Amino acid sequence: MTIITAATAADIEPIVDAWLLLARDQQRYGSTLKIEENRTAIRKEVTHLIVADNLFVARREGELCGFVMFHTQDGVYSESVSRGTVTNIFVLPAYRGEGIGSALLSKAENALYEDGVDLVTLEVLAENVDARRFYDREGYSPHRIEVAKEFERDNNSREHR
Repeated sequence: MTIITAATAADIEPIVDAWLLLARDQQRYGSTLKIEENRTAIRKEVTHLIVADNLFVARREGELCGFVMFHTQDGVYSESVSRGTVTNIFVLPAYRGEGIGSALLSKAENALYEDGVDLVTLEVLAENVDARRFYDREGYSPHRIEVAKEFERDNNSREHR
């Protein structure tokens, strides 16, 4: 049986290791995040989210099998809705297809709802068709599209066109 609870300090290193797996996996979809170079930054973020009660973990037989990170959004601009963001959700490959991702997402959504959030957003890499299909099944639809342009670099020119 899978149990979802708030993360604790004892979960920091297992979550960091799982996040590094997530970052590595996302590279095949075009993510530019470096892996080991972000270990310290993600450890700080995980610690902050645990203190803020914005990180849930899924466990089976005491072992971490997934996590979800989220927060209410404090923007510079006033908006007509209160917004929450799911920043990361990850289920270890051995546990996928068992409803753990849906349960983690639901737990985060419920926490955000209890915090007064009206709208939940998240980002997904355009090339990650499986993740996009998952979020579609969970009721998410495109809200804002990010586009990117990569410059070609050569050592002889400073022009980018």
